[in-house]
Amino acid sequence: YHTLPENTEILKNKIRNAC
Repeated sequence: YHTLPENTEILKNKIRNAC
């Protein structure tokens, strides 16, 4: 994955997709 800050955004996006 990308840097740590970007990883957080990707994680948020994944959680949003799961919703």
